[in-house]
Amino acid sequence: MNAHPDVAAGGQTEGIMSENAYLARSAGAPEGPALLGTLRNRLLDQLLGLLEADPAVAGVALVGSLGRGEEDNWSDIDLFILASDQFIRQFMNEPAASPWARADLLSDGRHNSPAGATSLGTTHIRSGLPLWVDLHVHPADRTPWPNDSRILFERQPVKTGTLSFGEYNASGPRQPATAKTADEVRQIHLGYVPTGGKYVGRRSPRACEMIRFLGRRRDFNDPDPAAQIRALRGIAEDLSSPSWSQLGDAVTSYLDLVEATVQPGDGQGW
Repeated sequence: MNAHPDVAAGGQTEGIMSENAYLARSAGAPEGPALLGTLRNRLLDQLLGLLEADPAVAGVALVGSLGRGEEDNWSDIDLFILASDQFIRQFMNEPAASPWARADLLSDGRHNSPAGATSLGTTHIRSGLPLWVDLHVHPADRTPWPNDSRILFERQPVKTGTLSFGEYNASGPRQPATAKTADEVRQIHLGYVPTGGKYVGRRSPRACEMIRFLGRRRDFNDPDPAAQIRALRGIAEDLSSPSWSQLGDAVTSYLDLVEATVQPGDGQGW
């Protein structure tokens, strides 16, 4: 995902640098389990069919690592969607009214978007594993395609702009964040734990950053992937609840996949 809608209680945000700013894996890091890439690609095909069937959608492009052709099996889906201003206002109020936005967990991330646009983080559970899709919805009548995007379809030709997705999405005034309850924040943060797992899988220093954020462990800086997985499991246990047990089980299964990639001595020399 390109920009986490990092939510604290009351709708405040904490900045986590975008994946565009730090995508590189450590040398020799695993490409990730093939199962994750297969499930992600099937989900993308399903979502694309729903988007093409929606007359309110003017066009869709991939951004992030998939858009740039830099993906691995750990990569999430980031979709740049063009629609009318009226639709965007309706979408912000009731995103699940659009079949392509329905998921097991929704996280309003409009504060990651320029004024007039919005974003939604969605978690889909497939084969017992969580898959993340970020939906970035922008006004069709004044938005070019980012220059690092891959167009999936457009109903009318849209020019390609001079800015990357990260540059474009960070430009101009922001949408105000929405307030969230403490339970909503806990559930959303549990949904972020696989992102920390993804960074462990990539042997990325961002794993420590995510653990510090989610676990409020400001001093955590252990480069050992096994220690990072243990920390993420503890965070997931703290955030879990019987009310969202399916998500908790999926997060545990994801961490199991990550742990299977860890070998003795991984992380030395970071």
